[in-house]
Amino acid sequence: MKPETSFRRNKVDPFLKSLKNCYFDAIAQKGKSGSPDYYLCINGYFVALEVKSEGGALTALQDYTLKKVVFRGRGISLVAYPENWDEVKDKLSKLDKEIR
Repeated sequence: MKPETSFRRNKVDPFLKSLKNCYFDAIAQKGKSGSPDYYLCINGYFVALEVKSEGGALTALQDYTLKKVVFRGRGISLVAYPENWDEVKDKLSKLDKEIR
């Protein structure tokens, strides 16, 4: 199994499923080139989440797509690596618990 696939299955998917105010859809393998791995709706926020293995890099098209999400208003884009996973989880948890 590829390192990115292992990271998604063992860390990212279980965490996303644990969020109470979150809907998410995994886009990988289904979407067009440049699409993030996940689209999430957390407490009304639209989040694009790209998952990379350690040392992985965004393609120019992925970077462009993530920036488009942010420029459209309340969109948030995040890139999760194993080395920053705790930080990404913290941001997503705060959105999930935000009182609106």
